[in-house]
Parts: sequence; structure tokens; C-alpha cells
Amino acid sequence: EDYARFIGDADWEAAEKEEKLLGDIYSRKFDAPAPPMEFRSSCRICDAFTPNTGDAALKLLGMKEGLLLTVDSELAERLGLETVETPYGHKSAVEDLVNERAYKRESVFDEFKEKAQSIGDLTDLFALCTRCYACQSACPICYCRVCFFKTETFEPEPERYLRWAKKEGTVRMPTEILLYHLTRANHMAASCVGCGMCESSCPRGIPLSTIFMAIGNEIQKKLDYKPGQSLDDELPIATFKNEEA
Repeated sequence: EDYARFIGDADWEAAEKEEKLLGDIYSRKFDAPAPPMEFRSSCRICDAFTPNTGDAALKLLGMKEGLLLTVDSELAERLGLETVETPYGHKSAVEDLVNERAYKRESVFDEFKEKAQSIGDLTDLFALCTRCYACQSACPICYCRVCFFKTETFEPEPERYLRWAKKEGTVRMPTEILLYHLTRANHMAASCVGCGMCESSCPRGIPLSTIFMAIGNEIQKKLDYKPGQSLDDELPIATFKNEEA
């Protein structure tokens, strides 16, 4: 739907639309300060954008004309396809973009660290949160079958809210909101692939993907684990190694 709307709204002649769109992708204008189609903030700093687990993939980067089709070696053998060298233009374009994205990631993460020096700073970052749970619902790896934050402890009867209001006065108590986000970060940071679904679903525009990717990046470095790259990788929180004892 987004693609169809973008094409429909594009200020180009009908016959030029496909050629123009592909031309912008080939020339990587999507990384320009004012791209023709806005990517998620998480996508703009993603350095793992090439598919690793699919049987087949269509690729555009660095291809001056046409598409590049890559096929899993086992599938290629079954189909009787001839193996050829990946075009240099594609490999070069991917390497350049990976380096650019990696630099952007580090810049964004450093900026986040400057803004999150204390618990007070984190409270400010989540100040607009209403605990609507949209980020949790959209997250593909939020794994608890029964969420603690949707139990009686955090969703009490209305009468209890009234008693607390009289006890606390009119000062907003942010601890529950901060606890919610810190608990989510604790649960999913090691497995966060930076899909950006949390931020896209947030009705208050909180930069959740930057926050959770920055936290996840530090944890994943310590665990020497990068999620989403290989089905053969062992999950660090579910694997015991003797040298860790």
C-alpha cells in the first residue's frame, strides 16, 4: 500500500515512474538528506540489509541495468543453474553502503549515550509514553506468553488509582513507565535486529528504535552475538559454555 501510494503521488509522467524509481534506487538517492521515499530511522542506519537466509533474492544496488538474482547454492544445483561471479558493481555498492551505515550507526549511538547519562535522562526520553503497549504488540521478539505489565499489578482496579492519586498528590510518578521500558530492553536487547516496528507503532513519536538498538548493540558486543544473521548461531541466553562458568 505504501509503495502504491508513493507511485500514485509521485510527480512524474506515468511512463517514467518505474524507470525513475529504479533510477533513484540504483543511484542510492534514498540515502540523500531528502530521499524520494522516507525510510524508517532504523533502516537508515542498518548495516545488515543483505538477505542471508533466503533461497533466492533480487538485488538492485550497483546494477546499472536489470536485476541481480542470487540463489542458494544447493537450490542452484538442483535447478541446474550455472554459477557466475557476482558483478563487481554490486559488491562495491554494498560494501560502500555498509561502511556508510556503520558510521551513521555509531554516530547515532554516541548521540544517544550523551542524552542518556542518568535515570533522569531516561525518564525524560520516555516522558511522552502513555504505556499503550503498541511497541510491545508490534515487536516480533517480545516473547512472554503472559506479560507482567498486563496483570493486576500494573493494571489495577480504578478504585486503587483513586486511592493512589490522593496519596501521591498531583506529581506524576514515572517509575512504572521507566520500569516497563527497561524490562522490555532487558528481555529483548540481545535479540533486537533493529526492525523499527516499535518506533513505527508508537503514537507519541518516541525514538524507540534508536534507544533499543543502542542498548542492544552494547549487549550484543559483550555476548559476541549478532541476531538474525544465521540460523546456526546459538542463542547466548539459552546456551551454556564451560568457559563462562
